[in-house]
Amino acid sequence: MIHKNLSCYNNYEIFDNNELEKQYRESKLSSSNSHVNFVKNIFDNQKINVVELGSGNSKTLYNLSISNILNYGFGFEISKTRHEFAEKWKKDLEINNVENIFDNFLNLKNYQIKNVDLFFVVDLAFQFCEPIEKGSDKKILCNIYDLLNHKGKLILELDGCGKIINSSKINNKIWEEFDSDDPWQFSLWNCNYNEKNQFLNWDKIFISRDENKKDFSSVILKIYKKEKIKKLLNEVGFKKINFYQDWNFSKMKTDKTDFIIVAEK
Repeated sequence: MIHKNLSCYNNYEIFDNNELEKQYRESKLSSSNSHVNFVKNIFDNQKINVVELGSGNSKTLYNLSISNILNYGFGFEISKTRHEFAEKWKKDLEINNVENIFDNFLNLKNYQIKNVDLFFVVDLAFQFCEPIEKGSDKKILCNIYDLLNHKGKLILELDGCGKIINSSKINNKIWEEFDSDDPWQFSLWNCNYNEKNQFLNWDKIFISRDENKKDFSSVILKIYKKEKIKKLLNEVGFKKINFYQDWNFSKMKTDKTDFIIVAEK
């Protein structure tokens, strides 16, 4: 049976409205500007080879290419519809230095990828691993380390999900509203946190903006504290591990929200 973390983005990024899709693409490129500026700063504007794990629609890889700092990029994405969206978008942008791979990134070692300057793993992607396969978080970090060039870097974004996890209330029901260019208007959350293994079960119901349509998504995330992920990275061999609160290099204050790690081989 396929783990739900591998199918949670099925039927995602499907559009039947060209104008809405155009607006969506523009907003996604814009949202990745902070990623691009961060990478530019880390690598002093040098052209680099990048592998993104959980690349989704590949917006960051495309923005890196458009910004002329990407030598070559690989994006691993397990959602068929997101992969197809990324391929269609790549064709429309006429980008020829990004390869989108439709596969589980736990299979990274099956691919002959060499000379990698940066592994980029954001938007909860890393936190999907451990619930799928025990020990897979360390396994994927080892794979990343092995494939990186000397002094190559890992940029890893994690979310402590403090908005959801409340020590006085293990079960939480929350809702959110999306930006106007998103085909979904609302999502309703039903969340359950297991303190013993630090797994967060996160069920979502999506409500469409224009039609009486709903969709359902369910994932399990591993929640990492700062010291836990630092210990893992050290065990793998990473050095110069730095923590930031955001993409503006702000000093990290808490691991209960989003935070970013830069680690060097």
